Amino acid sequence: MSFIEFEGSKIYYRKSGVGKPVLFGHSYLWDSNMWNEVIINLSSRYCCVSVDLPGHGLSEAMEGVSLKKLSDIHKAVMRHEGFEAFSLVGLSIGAMWGAFLVSDKDIEVEEFIICNSSLTPEPTEKKVLYLGMLSAIEQLQKIPKQIIEQISPGFFSPQKVAAFIAGFSENLEKIPSSNISTIVEVGRSFIERGDLIYELSDFSGRVLVIAGDFDFYRSSEEASIISTAMKCEKKTIPAGHISAVEEPFLLSQYIDSFISLKEQSDIAPSLN
Repeated sequence: MSFIEFEGSKIYYRKSGVGKPVLFGHSYLWDSNMWNEVIINLSSRYCCVSVDLPGHGLSEAMEGVSLKKLSDIHKAVMRHEGFEAFSLVGLSIGAMWGAFLVSDKDIEVEEFIICNSSLTPEPTEKKVLYLGMLSAIEQLQKIPKQIIEQISPGFFSPQKVAAFIAGFSENLEKIPSSNISTIVEVGRSFIERGDLIYELSDFSGRVLVIAGDFDFYRSSEEASIISTAMKCEKKTIPAGHISAVEEPFLLSQYIDSFISLKEQSDIAPSLN
């Protein structure tokens, strides 16, 4: 297991495979294990790095969390491993802090693959609902069963929810009380986000947007807003919000095809 220390907290990450480095950002309330099957599919061609957000998985709690700080944490991990240029695959909040990382002039993100996410402000009705849930969680210092039962089904498509919901719900129940304050801060960091597309205004790398056909939390329309603003391709995948768990093979194909397209163009013979 690998850790770095960031502002006094231990942050867990893992690295597997060889080749071009690819950083993976997981969804809120999940951890780096969300990417297990995708990384298995890609690690023969890429060096895959995945990080647990503060208070998630094996990473310790942390105070003062913001999307910018989450970006800085991931930058610190990649620099610790000696990577100054890499591809980024961010799912949900992974793409939200990713918007700050790709605009960071200290490193180079060559490809940005945005999965199941939104880079525009949270709609008012959802924002009020989610902030209310976080206030309840903060007061109780745990995620109560009622909220778990309310939010868990939305992470999966109707066709696959039965296969995944029990394990996910159990993981939410096991979150230690010492991590709850950080969990709440991480949640507020993305629920209260501004217009993150602005952060990408100077990004010169390549962008791909992937939307889930059955994504309850992040709509296809939100994905279309990103692809239109960035003038990039949008693909769909027959999955709910956590496409990396539901359709890891297809998502791996999308990622590999997009990144390798750049590699092929770099080695193509000149026509001059």
